[in-house]
Amino acid sequence: MLNVDAWIEGLNALLEAGLRDHAARPTFDAEPYRSARGGEQLMALQNRAALWGRSVVSNCWADGGNPDSERARRRREAKWAVVAETLSENHEDDDEAQTELPPTSFEAHTGYTSDAFDASVAAWLLESGVRRVVVGHRPVGDSPAILSAAYHGVELITADTSYSDVSATDNRGLAVAAVVLEGPSLEVNRATVHGVLADGQEYAGDMPMLRDDPHLTLGAAAVSSSFAAQGVSLGSSSAAPGMTTTTTTTTTPSTNQKYGGTASRRFASSSADTTDGHPWDAGDPLLGTRDAEGWWYKATVEGGAKYRQCRGEGRLVEYRTVDRPLPPP
Repeated sequence: MLNVDAWIEGLNALLEAGLRDHAARPTFDAEPYRSARGGEQLMALQNRAALWGRSVVSNCWADGGNPDSERARRRREAKWAVVAETLSENHEDDDEAQTELPPTSFEAHTGYTSDAFDASVAAWLLESGVRRVVVGHRPVGDSPAILSAAYHGVELITADTSYSDVSATDNRGLAVAAVVLEGPSLEVNRATVHGVLADGQEYAGDMPMLRDDPHLTLGAAAVSSSFAAQGVSLGSSSAAPGMTTTTTTTTTPSTNQKYGGTASRRFASSSADTTDGHPWDAGDPLLGTRDAEGWWYKATVEGGAKYRQCRGEGRLVEYRTVDRPLPPP
């Protein structure tokens, strides 16, 4: 299997070949067919249908303002079940079977999204030393959507504020989102998110440090056990000690999000996060995780005293604010 460097090299080679092809054949072929023109492969690269939902340009994994949702998972499973059935129905030639799928099977209007939890893709990235992926393109409201590296070793951040406030002329209004990567080196660093919500309030969050050594990343099991001593369950959204629900909003379009609060306080420094004598804050291991009821820890608000959680499907998102527990000792 190609590693990430070879894959990128292949994409760049395809780009150069496509540009040369377009320069040589810039217009469609002669009438009556008009069936081909130079560089068509470059147009196909951004077309979800042409690449069966695997475009490196236009595909995305966000849904409901978060990295994933149950609706998105069900749609993926149903889509690929149809593909498998189509390919198995008395076809020895896969190309022939492909022509029988609806041409818009993977278009955006179908609700198809990529799988942010795909462990095989994460393993492929990790083999090439990729620990974090930061993208835009898919609107996730007025604060970034994050998948913690605790799930499969790769941290995913989607930061697209293009539909933060549809009542504003620019669809963003007051919303500002910043993703900052900081640390002593390219191998040891973390992501911080902060900004202003559509209603003018501030939010922030510090992710745990990522290192080149995956064994030094706090895993999901360690996250759960470290908070269990405080009565906080990563697999439950019930009101446990330290996690009392303080507000719950009704389901509203994700383009009209309302949070609340001010900038985050950070977890205390840990000796495990000291590099060359310089202390780095341990970060918040709950941010970017999802509990058993589908609530995501998306940001800290109210001076870091509370979490703003959300869950949703499509453009419908539900929010609530819960108390933030003390960091594990």
